[in-house]
Amino acid sequence: MPVNFLEYIPREIRDKIYTYVLACPSGSVRLFPWIYSPPNLRSYALEFDPSQNIITGDKDPIDLSLLRTCKQIHRECKDIIWEHNGLRLREPPNLFHKFKRYTTFRKIRYIKHIKIQLELLDWDELEWISKALKALVILAQEGSLESIRLIATKDRRRRLVEFEHLSNLKKQGENMDGRWYRAASISGVQSLSQRTFAINTGWPRFSHWGKQNWLRVMLLDPVQPNRLLKEIHDTFGGELYANGLLCYKDHTRVVEEFELDLHEGEIKIVPSRKQANV
Repeated sequence: MPVNFLEYIPREIRDKIYTYVLACPSGSVRLFPWIYSPPNLRSYALEFDPSQNIITGDKDPIDLSLLRTCKQIHRECKDIIWEHNGLRLREPPNLFHKFKRYTTFRKIRYIKHIKIQLELLDWDELEWISKALKALVILAQEGSLESIRLIATKDRRRRLVEFEHLSNLKKQGENMDGRWYRAASISGVQSLSQRTFAINTGWPRFSHWGKQNWLRVMLLDPVQPNRLLKEIHDTFGGELYANGLLCYKDHTRVVEEFELDLHEGEIKIVPSRKQANV
């Protein structure tokens, strides 16, 4: 008869094992809800270095699946995590630091337009992108940046070419704040000839479009993100359009009411180079 691990090993030893698996050397973590593939949804905690304000544990994350082994292990582990780790909240997302690095490249100063594809235009996605966009203010102040477009399109049955594009995003993209992320080369043909810098982001995807659409509906935050749009506008100044409608101009709301389609639409930011604020 096999020996029961929980009966054979004393609690003190089990606690040391739990601590070895769940504790970060820096004592700080950030939680991420999933990895790339929906069939393998798992929760992770990535080590966070408070002194450098960066994530340091991407290659060796803490796998929280141990807590789902059984009820007893969950009961014994759930407090150990927070005895040894502090949770970092309200820190700039990794995308902010990514954009910050872009601004150090000489060629990006010649970019006139930035196009960012988002999964949705709801509160969660816009809050994520609005924090990151603050790193690009310098391109409006000192560079050639004329517009930033945030675009979302409804999920639908896709042609083979479109599905291959999503597959490439999964294969060649990188993990960015729990999302897929892939940007065009700043020295590429599109960036140099059209002066447009294209960025694609997305969630982990099901191969069946219907399942993916269900995921989008389930995770949609229905709150209208008007306050976030104002924050974005206050950061860049100039003009802000929602689906072609001018909503804000020079820190003044132009229309009394407007409703943004959270599933499909476009937000266009035309920054004022002198009034943009970090």
